[in-house]
Amino acid sequence: MSHAPLVIPAARIPRGTCTLFGAIKALGTIKNSVVLVHGPKSCVYPINYTLGMRGDRPPEIYTTALDEHDVIFGAGQKLKEAVIYLDRTLRPELLFVLSCCTSEIIGEDVGSAVRDTTTRARTIAISAGGFEGDFHTGYSETLCQLVRELVHKPGRTSPRTVNLVGMLRAGPDLAELRGLPGLTGVRTNAVLTADATREDLERPGYAALNIVLCEPSGKEAAIL
Repeated sequence: MSHAPLVIPAARIPRGTCTLFGAIKALGTIKNSVVLVHGPKSCVYPINYTLGMRGDRPPEIYTTALDEHDVIFGAGQKLKEAVIYLDRTLRPELLFVLSCCTSEIIGEDVGSAVRDTTTRARTIAISAGGFEGDFHTGYSETLCQLVRELVHKPGRTSPRTVNLVGMLRAGPDLAELRGLPGLTGVRTNAVLTADATREDLERPGYAALNIVLCEPSGKEAAIL
Protein backbone atom coordinates (compact mmCIF):
# COMPACT_ATOMS: atom_id res chain seq x y z
CA MET A 1 0.00 0.00 0.00
CA SER A 2 1.53 3.29 -1.05
CA HIS A 3 1.45 6.35 1.13
CA ALA A 4 1.23 9.94 -0.01
CA PRO A 5 4.47 11.85 0.55
CA LEU A 6 4.64 14.04 3.62
CA VAL A 7 3.98 17.62 2.64
CA ILE A 8 5.64 20.24 4.84
CA PRO A 9 3.88 23.59 4.55
CA ALA A 10 5.89 26.66 3.64
CA ALA A 11 4.57 28.54 6.68
CA ARG A 12 4.39 26.95 10.12
CA ILE A 13 3.97 27.99 13.76
CA PRO A 14 7.20 27.02 15.57
CA ARG A 15 6.75 24.47 18.35
CA GLY A 16 10.24 24.50 19.77
CA THR A 17 13.40 26.51 20.22
CA CYS A 18 16.77 26.27 18.49
CA THR A 19 20.20 24.76 19.05
CA LEU A 20 21.54 27.97 20.59
CA PHE A 21 18.80 28.00 23.25
CA GLY A 22 19.59 24.38 24.18
CA ALA A 23 23.33 25.07 24.39
CA ILE A 24 22.78 28.07 26.66
CA LYS A 25 20.37 26.05 28.80
CA ALA A 26 23.06 23.40 29.28
CA LEU A 27 25.64 25.99 30.33
CA GLY A 28 23.52 28.64 32.00
CA THR A 29 23.62 27.51 35.63
CA ILE A 30 27.21 26.24 35.74
CA LYS A 31 28.85 28.04 38.63
CA ASN A 32 31.65 30.56 38.14
CA SER A 33 31.24 30.48 34.37
CA VAL A 34 30.54 33.00 31.62
CA VAL A 35 28.64 32.42 28.37
CA LEU A 36 29.56 34.57 25.36
CA VAL A 37 27.56 34.29 22.13
CA HIS A 38 29.32 35.46 18.97
CA GLY A 39 26.26 36.92 17.31
CA PRO A 40 23.75 39.79 17.20
CA LYS A 41 22.19 41.05 20.41
CA SER A 42 18.78 40.00 19.07
CA CYS A 43 19.81 36.33 19.37
CA VAL A 44 20.72 36.67 23.03
CA TYR A 45 18.19 39.10 24.50
CA PRO A 46 15.12 36.81 24.09
CA ILE A 47 17.01 33.92 25.69
CA ASN A 48 18.17 36.08 28.59
CA TYR A 49 14.60 37.30 29.03
CA THR A 50 12.99 33.85 28.84
CA LEU A 51 15.41 32.13 31.21
CA GLY A 52 15.33 35.08 33.57
CA MET A 53 11.53 34.92 33.77
CA ARG A 54 11.77 31.22 34.57
CA GLY A 55 14.49 31.74 37.16
CA ASP A 56 16.91 29.47 35.32
CA ARG A 57 19.61 31.99 34.55
CA PRO A 58 20.02 34.90 36.99
CA PRO A 59 23.41 36.02 35.55
CA GLU A 60 23.59 37.67 32.14
CA ILE A 61 24.59 35.95 28.89
CA TYR A 62 26.98 38.10 26.90
CA THR A 63 27.17 38.79 23.18
CA THR A 64 29.60 40.37 20.74
CA ALA A 65 26.59 42.22 19.27
CA LEU A 66 27.43 41.59 15.63
CA ASP A 67 26.13 44.29 13.31
CA GLU A 68 25.93 44.84 9.55
CA HIS A 69 29.58 45.90 9.34
CA ASP A 70 30.71 42.74 11.17
CA VAL A 71 28.62 40.52 8.89
CA ILE A 72 30.21 42.04 5.79
CA PHE A 73 33.82 42.37 6.94
CA GLY A 74 34.10 39.76 9.68
CA ALA A 75 34.53 40.11 13.42
CA GLY A 76 37.31 37.76 14.48
CA GLN A 77 39.25 40.48 16.27
CA LYS A 78 36.09 41.73 17.96
CA LEU A 79 35.51 38.22 19.32
CA LYS A 80 39.06 37.93 20.68
CA GLU A 81 38.73 41.29 22.41
CA ALA A 82 35.42 40.23 23.97
CA VAL A 83 36.92 37.00 25.29
CA ILE A 84 39.88 38.86 26.83
CA TYR A 85 37.59 41.49 28.34
CA LEU A 86 35.31 38.94 30.04
CA ASP A 87 38.25 36.86 31.24
CA ARG A 88 40.00 39.84 32.84
CA THR A 89 36.88 41.57 34.15
CA LEU A 90 34.82 38.67 35.52
CA ARG A 91 37.65 36.16 36.15
CA PRO A 92 35.53 33.02 35.62
CA GLU A 93 36.84 29.47 35.91
CA LEU A 94 35.09 28.51 32.67
CA LEU A 95 34.37 30.70 29.66
CA PHE A 96 32.09 29.26 26.99
CA VAL A 97 32.14 30.91 23.55
CA LEU A 98 29.17 29.99 21.35
CA SER A 99 28.53 30.55 17.68
CA CYS A 100 24.99 31.19 16.40
CA CYS A 101 23.21 31.31 13.03
CA THR A 102 24.81 34.60 11.96
CA SER A 103 28.41 33.74 12.84
CA GLU A 104 28.05 30.26 11.33
CA ILE A 105 26.59 31.57 8.05
CA ILE A 106 29.37 34.13 7.52
CA GLY A 107 32.03 31.55 8.38
CA GLU A 108 33.42 33.02 11.61
CA ASP A 109 35.98 30.57 13.02
CA VAL A 110 35.09 30.70 16.70
CA GLY A 111 37.31 27.74 17.54
CA SER A 112 40.44 29.34 16.08
CA ALA A 113 39.71 32.64 17.80
CA VAL A 114 39.49 30.84 21.13
CA ARG A 115 42.69 28.86 20.51
CA ASP A 116 44.55 32.03 19.53
CA THR A 117 43.50 33.92 22.68
CA THR A 118 45.35 33.47 25.97
CA THR A 119 42.98 33.41 28.95
CA ARG A 120 43.15 32.65 32.63
CA ALA A 121 39.85 30.74 32.39
CA ARG A 122 39.44 27.42 30.68
CA THR A 123 37.84 28.63 27.45
CA ILE A 124 35.75 26.29 25.32
CA ALA A 125 34.29 27.05 21.87
CA ILE A 126 30.91 25.47 21.09
CA SER A 127 29.14 25.35 17.74
CA ALA A 128 25.53 26.37 18.31
CA GLY A 129 24.10 27.58 15.00
CA GLY A 130 20.36 27.66 15.58
CA PHE A 131 19.57 26.09 12.21
CA GLU A 132 21.60 22.98 13.11
CA GLY A 133 18.80 21.50 15.20
CA ASP A 134 16.39 22.09 18.03
CA PHE A 135 16.67 22.66 21.77
CA HIS A 136 17.51 19.03 22.55
CA THR A 137 20.20 18.95 19.85
CA GLY A 138 21.88 21.99 21.37
CA TYR A 139 21.72 20.64 24.91
CA SER A 140 22.89 17.15 23.94
CA GLU A 141 25.79 18.27 21.76
CA THR A 142 26.95 20.79 24.34
CA LEU A 143 26.82 18.17 27.07
CA CYS A 144 28.84 15.77 24.92
CA GLN A 145 31.48 18.42 24.32
CA LEU A 146 31.76 19.15 28.05
CA VAL A 147 32.30 15.45 28.67
CA ARG A 148 35.02 15.23 26.01
CA GLU A 149 36.77 18.42 27.15
CA LEU A 150 36.52 18.29 30.93
CA VAL A 151 35.77 14.83 32.34
CA HIS A 152 38.72 13.00 33.87
CA LYS A 153 39.28 9.35 32.90
CA PRO A 154 40.05 7.48 36.14
CA GLY A 155 41.40 3.97 36.28
CA ARG A 156 38.45 2.74 38.32
CA THR A 157 35.03 3.86 39.51
CA SER A 158 33.63 4.27 43.01
CA PRO A 159 30.99 1.69 43.96
CA ARG A 160 27.45 2.78 44.74
CA THR A 161 27.82 6.18 43.09
CA VAL A 162 25.75 7.68 40.27
CA ASN A 163 25.72 10.68 37.98
CA LEU A 164 22.49 12.51 37.15
CA VAL A 165 22.74 13.36 33.45
CA GLY A 166 20.54 15.75 31.48
CA MET A 167 19.37 17.71 34.51
CA LEU A 168 17.75 20.83 33.09
CA ARG A 169 16.72 22.80 36.16
CA ALA A 170 18.47 23.98 39.28
CA GLY A 171 16.67 24.97 42.49
CA PRO A 172 14.21 22.74 44.40
CA ASP A 173 13.97 20.15 41.61
CA LEU A 174 17.72 19.61 41.70
CA ALA A 175 17.87 19.42 45.50
CA GLU A 176 15.15 16.76 45.56
CA LEU A 177 16.65 14.62 42.80
CA ARG A 178 20.16 14.87 44.19
CA GLY A 179 18.96 13.45 47.49
CA LEU A 180 16.86 10.56 46.14
CA PRO A 181 19.73 8.09 45.51
CA GLY A 182 20.76 8.46 49.16
CA LEU A 183 17.51 6.80 50.24
CA THR A 184 18.86 3.55 48.77
CA GLY A 185 22.41 3.96 50.07
CA VAL A 186 23.74 5.36 46.80
CA ARG A 187 25.70 8.62 46.60
CA THR A 188 25.23 11.23 43.89
CA ASN A 189 28.68 11.80 42.39
CA ALA A 190 27.91 14.61 39.93
CA VAL A 191 25.06 16.38 38.16
CA LEU A 192 25.31 17.35 34.50
CA THR A 193 24.83 20.20 34.31
CA ALA A 194 22.41 22.08 36.55
CA ASP A 195 24.20 24.11 39.25
CA ALA A 196 27.46 22.26 38.53
CA THR A 197 30.93 23.46 39.47
CA ARG A 198 34.02 22.85 37.37
CA GLU A 199 34.92 20.03 39.77
CA ASP A 200 31.49 18.46 39.20
CA LEU A 201 32.13 18.52 35.46
CA GLU A 202 35.52 16.86 35.88
CA ARG A 203 34.49 13.91 38.06
CA PRO A 204 31.63 12.01 36.31
CA GLY A 205 34.12 9.34 35.25
CA TYR A 206 34.39 8.14 38.87
CA ALA A 207 30.72 7.10 39.10
CA ALA A 208 29.59 3.51 38.68
CA LEU A 209 26.37 4.40 36.84
CA ASN A 210 24.80 7.23 34.82
CA ILE A 211 21.13 7.96 35.39
CA VAL A 212 19.67 9.85 32.42
CA LEU A 213 16.93 12.23 33.54
CA CYS A 214 16.10 13.57 30.07
CA GLU A 215 16.75 11.06 27.30
CA PRO A 216 16.88 13.44 24.30
CA SER A 217 19.26 15.77 26.14
CA GLY A 218 21.40 13.40 28.16
CA LYS A 219 21.58 9.95 26.54
CA GLU A 220 24.51 10.61 24.19
CA ALA A 221 26.66 12.17 26.91
CA ALA A 222 25.89 9.28 29.27
CA ILE A 223 27.15 6.80 26.66
CA LEU A 224 30.45 8.68 26.34
